[in-house]
Amino acid sequence: MGEFKGAIEFEFDQHSGVFQATDNIISRVRMAAMAGDFDTAVNLYASAKAGLGDKLLSEAETGSEQLRRSLARMFELARDYTRAARLMEMAGDKDAAGRLARCGRDFDHSARLYQDEKRFDQAASSFEMGGDFLNAAQCHMDNHDLVSAARSLEQAGEFYKAGDLFVSLDRPRDAARCYQQVPDQHPYFLKSMLKLADILYKDGNRDAAAQLYRSLVAAMPCTRETISAYYRLARAYQEKGQDKVAHQLMGKVAMVDPGYREEPPRPPETPGDQALQRPGDAVVLREGFEHVHNFPLLKKLPLADAQEFYDLLDQVTLARDESLIEEGVTQDYLFIVVSGRVTVIKSDTEGGAAVVARLGPGQSVGELSVVTGSVTTASVVADSEVTAFRIHRETFFQFLRRDPQRLAAVYEAIIDILAKRLQETNRRLAQGG
Repeated sequence: MGEFKGAIEFEFDQHSGVFQATDNIISRVRMAAMAGDFDTAVNLYASAKAGLGDKLLSEAETGSEQLRRSLARMFELARDYTRAARLMEMAGDKDAAGRLARCGRDFDHSARLYQDEKRFDQAASSFEMGGDFLNAAQCHMDNHDLVSAARSLEQAGEFYKAGDLFVSLDRPRDAARCYQQVPDQHPYFLKSMLKLADILYKDGNRDAAAQLYRSLVAAMPCTRETISAYYRLARAYQEKGQDKVAHQLMGKVAMVDPGYREEPPRPPETPGDQALQRPGDAVVLREGFEHVHNFPLLKKLPLADAQEFYDLLDQVTLARDESLIEEGVTQDYLFIVVSGRVTVIKSDTEGGAAVVARLGPGQSVGELSVVTGSVTTASVVADSEVTAFRIHRETFFQFLRRDPQRLAAVYEAIIDILAKRLQETNRRLAQGG
């Protein structure tokens, strides 16, 4: 015998001992969804007890394409993303299924669906959200985005592989950072230190390189692979007047290759401006980091988070009058000005435009549109040649999702920014009145 619980009909199941949705409620949900009355369908479905979702899925499996898509939309609006993804996959729309699986936090399934569609950028993003950085790196490779692949390898703890990839991309500072993180029990630890020393040497930081070479020579015999370490350490001893030690090292070099010579290292571009310094530690300097450290959205984050954010940034140069942001669009990049100045221009109701602000080093544009998804309220153009840091929306959100506290801190900062803007608007209105 049927019984009503609120507005929904249920029937007591003697076997399970619970009330189950009757065919009547299933029919009502199906009909409402097919008619496009999703408010009714969602309310009925969300109010029903367990079991209704599986019954609707069973009907969809043998039903029409329209039924599958209608129920998928109903499931999505009800935030039952797993079932919505299953129906869209059944309908052959793997791109939509991947998006829905991601919303349901089934990141691995989402990534696999995107891979099937060769949407490697989205697949990589889903893998990263699920913490599977190795598969993310492979997707970045498939997408020919080697920089992102190297960063994913670094996130996966594959520091040696990441370092080698950064070297192939001519990014020695990134490579040095990775080689420094290779644990001493790793089978390629000594090779990592050799490559790190080579980067220091070529960058002109010869004292730090010599200190590393000294440790490596003590641990590794002179071979074709290590000959440069012996040779460069010998040259360092020669420069310090320690000819006896230098002669001994050169003797070992001669035993491997009697004619071995190499070009002198490239000196640093400006004295004291060494990218890698402090012998034995080889710290990588982050040029322009002060602008990132003071970036309002990161104000509530610890230093380590700000440093990680910096490593995700690209540096771009824009010519005079080049546009950074167009008014009235959803912005893909946020920018932090490093040098030069930009002008913020807003359209008026009469078809003209007015200069709202001029911004310089350390100031940012586009961040609220990137974070909130709202359209931009003004255009931004370069006054002169401008150097800026930038980060893509997807990369920024990947950074935030890695730590819930980080995400909360950034949104708290947004609230502070909006509150200050509201106060400023109210102040101007009061003065105008």
